[in-house]
Amino acid sequence: MTKILALTTLAAAFVLSCPQSSDARFRFLSPTEMIQFAEVIAVVDIPSVEEKDTRSGDVVYTQRAQAKIEQILKGSNEKSLELVGRLNTKLCVPDCTLEAGRQLIFVRKTPGGSYTSANSGLGLLHIKNATVSWFPDMKDMSRRADVSLSRAITDIKNCSSNAVLSH
Repeated sequence: MTKILALTTLAAAFVLSCPQSSDARFRFLSPTEMIQFAEVIAVVDIPSVEEKDTRSGDVVYTQRAQAKIEQILKGSNEKSLELVGRLNTKLCVPDCTLEAGRQLIFVRKTPGGSYTSANSGLGLLHIKNATVSWFPDMKDMSRRADVSLSRAITDIKNCSSNAVLSH
């Protein structure tokens, strides 16, 4: 009984900390909301992903990776970030899975000091041949199209009043 109460409390705390619609169900952020909600937006290279439990506050992530920053669009001026992904939970909430490769990331700092997606799996966008699967309508998360990375960066700059671009 104590375990059930503890898991229920943890589930409630997690769901309440997630972006929600007015009817209290989980929802993805729109591209505009994701840009505003993210603490760090960057183009990064993730050489490899390690399957290793990492505790961050009251939650445990099962993946960890060191992301080498190529270009900062918002936030930190560090040369690399520790990313965590894939929550170790039975909750039915969307999650982000880390994968190796070049990516455009939208992340927030966890209580443990590492970073995780600011919008579930939609906060980690793969870059292939200088293109990224991006959002033609900045208010609609449901449609994506392959566009040039420079077009996505322009959209982010236009949306974010505190964009800091470094080339």
